[in-house]
Amino acid sequence: MSHERVSGKAAYLRFNAEGFPGDWHLAVQRIVADEGTAASWIAMNDAGETYPGLSFFDIADDLIVKITDFWPEAYEPPAARAHLTERI
Repeated sequence: MSHERVSGKAAYLRFNAEGFPGDWHLAVQRIVADEGTAASWIAMNDAGETYPGLSFFDIADDLIVKITDFWPEAYEPPAARAHLTERI
């Protein structure tokens, strides 16, 4: 957990485009959903190492309105992406 918050669609897209430099990839392991919520389990590969991640989605009017991500280990986020997030 990095204790970062990204608010808004544009900021979320920018965070994912700029906040993870390098050659990283995601592979979806499983998705479950109902009318108002969804969850995904992913495997993220970065520099030859693979990490699991969980994401929970709140859905309203067929749109994702909130995403909460969980990573298995706490870490200090890189200073280079501090301008993209709010620390909580």
